[in-house]
Amino acid sequence: MYAGFWKRFAANLIDSMILNIVIVALFFIYFIIMYTVIGTYQLSEVYSEGTFSEMFAAGAGTETTALAVWVILMLLFLFVFPFIVYWLYYAFMESSKHRATVGKMALGIVVVNNSLERLTFGRATGRCLGRVVTNFTFYIGYIMAAFTERNQALHDLIASTYVVNKEHLEYENKRAEYDGGQYAGGYGDGREN
Repeated sequence: MYAGFWKRFAANLIDSMILNIVIVALFFIYFIIMYTVIGTYQLSEVYSEGTFSEMFAAGAGTETTALAVWVILMLLFLFVFPFIVYWLYYAFMESSKHRATVGKMALGIVVVNNSLERLTFGRATGRCLGRVVTNFTFYIGYIMAAFTERNQALHDLIASTYVVNKEHLEYENKRAEYDGGQYAGGYGDGREN
């Protein structure tokens, strides 16, 4: 029923490649736009004047201001924008009708809540934020999926979510219909949620 560690690992690898390609492409577009807006002449003139500290100490000349804006926007883009892309990708995909990211769809696994239902956008966001916490454990939180009873990683435990094989989920749904809608739901072994 629950997706194994290696299946989840492969799905995560696919998703990481997709996200990296998107972020690098957007970064490239951003760099071209910013370079065009500020102007190659201004940036080359400011850069040739000296170090960054000397430029900022010299005051807020037009070129220095342009470079400062460029640097601030670059830092925001490097640190904030990738997280926004990451969050929207995971939260929208895992709360969609597919219940899975592209990588999970490719491996035939889906993310569900305790009742084997689709996640809300809020819970999918919580799961995404839980992934940030999992990353801070030096990826030990991901490895937990290989050893926990229901193959839950740390972010699954935080958000009360499960990654299950899509085939099994479809079987549970058919079983619920067969039981006349009387199926209790949950883990598929008779336990309450």
